[in-house]
Amino acid sequence: MAVDHINAQGGVKALGGAKLKLVVLDSGDSTEKAKSAAQRMVAQEPDLVAASAAYLSSFTLAVTVWPFTVPESVALHGSVVPPDEVT
Repeated sequence: MAVDHINAQGGVKALGGAKLKLVVLDSGDSTEKAKSAAQRMVAQEPDLVAASAAYLSSFTLAVTVWPFTVPESVALHGSVVPPDEVT
């Protein structure tokens, strides 16, 4: 997989060779379950710097609007959220 390949090549060079770690969580079937999964991820992974968002934009929106579930310091990559919702 890509994570293994990147780590075998010396990690993320721009981050001083930092190794990647793949963490997979089930976001469930509702925005509340997605929010709960994001909260668990943040609590269990104190060194988290980036995350891939849920497969549904409504789930991503649930974890990225105030109050933030995923801290602003974490780069979140994922679903597109309608611009009117992110203001």
